[in-house]
Amino acid sequence: MSFIYKFLKCTSLAAFAYSTALANANQYVFTGIPEKLFLKIENQSSNNKCGIALTLPSGETIDYEAPAPNFILTIDHTAQTTENLVFKWKGKLLFKGIPPTLPCNGSGEIEIPIVSNTPILKSDDLEILEQAKSKLAARQTKDALDTALPIAIRGSKTAQSMVAFIFMNGGESVNQDPRRAYQFAQLSSSERNSKIILGVINLNGIGRPQNCQDGINYLSEAVALDLPAAYSILGEAYMNGRCTTRNYEEALRLFQRGTEKRNGASAAGVGTIYENGLGVTLSLEEAKTWYQKSREFGHPRADELIKRIDAKIAISEEARKRTEEEARLASRRKEISDENDRKRMEIERLQGELRKMQPGPSK
Repeated sequence: MSFIYKFLKCTSLAAFAYSTALANANQYVFTGIPEKLFLKIENQSSNNKCGIALTLPSGETIDYEAPAPNFILTIDHTAQTTENLVFKWKGKLLFKGIPPTLPCNGSGEIEIPIVSNTPILKSDDLEILEQAKSKLAARQTKDALDTALPIAIRGSKTAQSMVAFIFMNGGESVNQDPRRAYQFAQLSSSERNSKIILGVINLNGIGRPQNCQDGINYLSEAVALDLPAAYSILGEAYMNGRCTTRNYEEALRLFQRGTEKRNGASAAGVGTIYENGLGVTLSLEEAKTWYQKSREFGHPRADELIKRIDAKIAISEEARKRTEEEARLASRRKEISDENDRKRMEIERLQGELRKMQPGPSK
């Protein structure tokens, strides 16, 4: 199953933020990547803040005040290990003000998994992953993410690629998060669809600095793998001169190849080429034919494109009729002018004849 069937959906990217109500078990981190962690101090019933001594994975211990009513600490942390992060805490009386902050109840550990680069899969993960694919196909985006994410954290490249796609596009109850999309796509860069995600992010500088070379390279690899969406994305880059020299001939070749794979965006790309006469003879009718193909292939903007080209065709037809009418009137005016000239010349001829017939003066 391909997860890039509507990849060009990306237009405006909304920032993704963790909710402070996020449970500890639902967090994860990437090695070497700065993260904002939310550590919930469990089993607290007070209406006031309480104090703890928090031991970081590095062994360093820092005093914190856990605010009521959720008792969640916000910690900036960069993991430097491939082992899961373990934060240990215990209640502590803190003298940070008057009165002092009373200790939180008890002690505990908070473990946050590191996203693995090496698969550590369970026996039923493949079956669960198939369930995630089915949910994604049914556009149950949140359920698909919840199902695939634990497997992605355990290192499944297929699950990581799926999660990257979900974060890239967002969906039902899932905001777009290009940063997470890029991280999961990097881990699963050997996966076909991850190459497209990495290509798009680098090509357009989505959520990170633009990297033209990596963008073109990843998309070229995806084209070599014959992925339908890659043809339209790389074709658009050549058509617009984005990160590469503008080349309409290469753009048209890529769009046509993608159309052979029934990719709607590629068919729309061919239509754009003909609509604007980019390296070909401008033809609105030819453009409309390709836009109709894009609708047949499920392109989400096809109706909009067809409406636009119909308006242009109507304007062009009116202009053609107006030009023809103006030409007809000009031709008629010339005929009248020529007829008037002929009559004037005939009158002048007859007047000459009459003058010749008049008798001369008497001698």
